[in-house]
Amino acid sequence: MTPDSQRIIGTLEEFAQGNIFDEEELIVQRLRNKIVTLRKLSDEKEIRICRYDLRGEEGKTIVIYTGYSEVFKGDQHYDEFEKRLKEAALFR
Repeated sequence: MTPDSQRIIGTLEEFAQGNIFDEEELIVQRLRNKIVTLRKLSDEKEIRICRYDLRGEEGKTIVIYTGYSEVFKGDQHYDEFEKRLKEAALFR
């Protein structure tokens, strides 16, 4: 996880419409108050896993970035994340 402090990204509506993050970042999982996204970095040898918390505030759902991890080609779980990324891309 990066040492970045948590920061508010925007509303869930903005996030879901793709106005918040790079179009190459795909939502792969949502669990109650958390979202996980994946994106393959430009060198094609690395996948970034970003985590966000969701919080209700003033009648809206706010998205809060909480950090990321990276998986490199050859790492134990790289193929699993690459498969999930390809599956998520089908719904674009």
